[in-house]
Amino acid sequence: EADYLDLPPVMFNLVRVELPGDLMAQYKRLERDNLLKLRNQKVITAVNAGACAGKMLQFASGAVYDEEGKWHHVHDAKLDALEDIIEEAAGMPVLVVHYYKHSKDRILKRLKQAKALDQKTETLRAWNKGKIPVMLLHPASAGHGLSLQDGGNIIVFFDLDWNLELYEQVIERIGPTRQAQSGYDRPVYVYRIVADSTVDEDVLDRLEGKASV
Repeated sequence: EADYLDLPPVMFNLVRVELPGDLMAQYKRLERDNLLKLRNQKVITAVNAGACAGKMLQFASGAVYDEEGKWHHVHDAKLDALEDIIEEAAGMPVLVVHYYKHSKDRILKRLKQAKALDQKTETLRAWNKGKIPVMLLHPASAGHGLSLQDGGNIIVFFDLDWNLELYEQVIERIGPTRQAQSGYDRPVYVYRIVADSTVDEDVLDRLEGKASV
């Protein structure tokens, strides 16, 4: 007889943000010409299609890196959406996944209550005790052994990335299996913040398509 856990459901929520017309025009130009001219007149070029797709993803999240690795602010649409989600969570701890350092920097600047996951055991312990209202996490640092389910059951993807394994792995850090193993009978809420009519949508299709294969 197989052992099985009665797993709580996973609720996937898609949060769409719309970029204003002038930004979409910039985005389309980047897509077409591999070139982005910022408000401060700084010009960012992408050397090839792969680099351009990377810049488009960064743009969708709100900032773009230049050749020197310095980031330039583009918009706050995702930050505003994140704030709404946190407000809606009404004090429940929220785990926020980012792929870019510029996303982390901007979220920490906007949300004074946020803290980034680091190597310190006390940070992890504080999260699991419910003492960190908003914790930021890069999927690569959320290895298989990391248990975050005691801290909460809400996860938000601020950035998206093509890597399905990392995507699934980071959800599993607070996922239904972990929740059930720890004796919690609560659904897991997964929010994905997606910029309309950008490469974000393609990434989401890929993640959902791959996930169902």
